[in-house]
Amino acid sequence: MVVIFKWQEDVYDTYKAYHITKQLEILWVNELIEIYICTIRDEKNDRKLAHTLIKLYYIIVNYKHETEYRLMIELIKEKIDECDSFIQLLMSEYILETIRDFHFETVEVKNVESALGILKSIAEKPVTKYEGIM
Repeated sequence: MVVIFKWQEDVYDTYKAYHITKQLEILWVNELIEIYICTIRDEKNDRKLAHTLIKLYYIIVNYKHETEYRLMIELIKEKIDECDSFIQLLMSEYILETIRDFHFETVEVKNVESALGILKSIAEKPVTKYEGIM
């Protein structure tokens, strides 16, 4: 299964025509995950960070990468204080949506608590603005 975003659906037929093996696709996905993780670790712009995080989220859910899911949670915890409240809200949403979309047999309570902690933090302090929106 290749990750095709909604705005890229027209490329799926072209991709299928190349008959990419599952093993090669998994190799590419793993390389892409590494690129996204490095980008998230190094990114200082919270908008770009959120953009990369959503791409990582889609791969984690579509390919059921449980280890990378846990790493994504840790990356969010590391980066959350560098972001404005709108991006923090998105990050908590990614955590909760991943739990929902991953269909875990058991949900790790600490991950739900992380998302709820972010939401509580946002609610307790003034909303920080992003000049591009306000």
